[in-house]
Parts: sequence; structure tokens; C-alpha cells
Amino acid sequence: MIDEIFDEYEKQQKENFLMIGKHFGIEGEFLSRPNANHDLIIILKSTNLLNEEIDSFELIDNFYEKIVKEGILFGLGFGKAHMIKKVLELPLSKNEISKINLEDYNEFFPKFDESKSVLNEYCEDGMKRVLVTMNAELSDIEKEAEEVLFISKIIDKNHNELKKILYEEFLDIFEIDRKKAKYGFQKKIRINSEILRPQIRSRFFKEMEGTFKVKEILEEYFELMIDTGAEIGIKVGFGIVIEDIQKDQINYNKLKNLSETEIMMYIQKEHSDYIFKKHNNCPV
Repeated sequence: MIDEIFDEYEKQQKENFLMIGKHFGIEGEFLSRPNANHDLIIILKSTNLLNEEIDSFELIDNFYEKIVKEGILFGLGFGKAHMIKKVLELPLSKNEISKINLEDYNEFFPKFDESKSVLNEYCEDGMKRVLVTMNAELSDIEKEAEEVLFISKIIDKNHNELKKILYEEFLDIFEIDRKKAKYGFQKKIRINSEILRPQIRSRFFKEMEGTFKVKEILEEYFELMIDTGAEIGIKVGFGIVIEDIQKDQINYNKLKNLSETEIMMYIQKEHSDYIFKKHNNCPV
């Protein structure tokens, strides 16, 4: 299921970029992976921490996918828990729930609206760049998902634990010696230096002013990609509960009588499936 959600996210992203490009007359291929991936490798290469014998750019694209999927999994449970709470406490009637459009919970990019979009072409560091500004307001579902994500990061320690696990996996996958990493990742660098700035593509890294430890930069990247996945997962989690009630997978009238254990098992279903399939080398 996690794979399917991620694939749909990438599909919508590609379609969205193609639509924008077509409208503004921009030709060429659009990157399916964020510029922040490229920038992270450029930054790490400047510190001589990476293994030059491996293709770090290919590895980071694969690792990015893993992080976003972990974020989706993280968000699913919180999305489901929030929607169950909402159904029980508002309360939402069965009739109200039956009228909810599920497509809104599986839309990961705002639909392109030319009246709310502006194209600016400019030159930066000797390179021609295109910035498309989308002035669309967040939908109520997006605002709700952001609020749930904000709260979840405060109350759940797994978010920070995930970053620690990802750091260790990063060292393994990129074949970075741990003794070298122990000291090298404490080194401080300035991303907006004369050497690095012309090579940086993403707004995310361009907006990081000041000096940072290399490990802090890596953790900021992890945070960005976890949150990207988590917001997707939260929205999908909302939709799963609604769909299950609409299709009577959950008996609406018996929902209030479920025990905490039963509710927790329902909330954690995707997580349990993910762990089982992961350890049995099945698609997730």
C-alpha cells in the first residue's frame, strides 16, 4: 500500500509539472526527484565525506524514496486516529460521511489554476531559472493535515527516532566510515558560500543562511522528506477511515463501543502490514 501511495504521489507530481510547463510554454523534461537531493550530495561532496567510487546521486534518489515512504507510514496512523476522534467527537453522522468525496483525500498537489499562477524567468549565479509561483490557498484538508503533523511531532518521539535510524542507514548505504563520520559530520560549513551557492538548485537549501554542522544539514533534509511523506500519509489516513465507514468496513454504530485495543489495531494495520512485508521482502 505504501508503494502505491508513493507511486500515485509521483504520478500526480509529474502530471502537475507537465501541465504547468505546457501552459507557460516551457519545454524539456521535468525532474521527478527534488532538487534538494542533488544539493545534499553537492554539499556532502564539498566535505570529502562521500565515497567517490559510488554514484551518490543515484543512491540519494533511492534513499529519498525510502524516507518519504517512512513518512507516509508515520502519517497514516495519525491521520486515521485523528479522523476517528473527529467522527466520534463532532460527531459526524453516517449520512454526512457518506457524502464526503474521497478524491479530495488522495489529491497530493493543488490543481493548476492559471489565474493564481505567475511565471518569473530570472538569472541567478549565471544560470537561467524559472520560478512558478502558485498563489492558491491551502484547502481545509491540507490545513487539517498540517495541524495534525505539527501536533504529532510534538507528542510522538518516533519522529526523532526515525531520523536517528535514517542517519545510521545513510552511513551504511553511502559506505561512509563511522570513525570518519564521527568527526567529519561535526564540521561546520556555510551553504551560501561563493563556492557552494552557484551549485545549489533548491529553495530549501538556498534559504539556509549561516553556518551549520554537516550532520545538522543532513537532519534538516531528513526532516523535510519525512514531513513530505507524513502529510501525504495523514491525508490518506483521513480518507481510509471515511471510506471504511462508507463501505461498512467499520460499523458506524459500533464505533463508539470499540475498545482501545481494537481501535489501536485498526490504526496500526498498515504499519503492521508494512513491517510484515518488509521482513518478508514483499512489495510494500
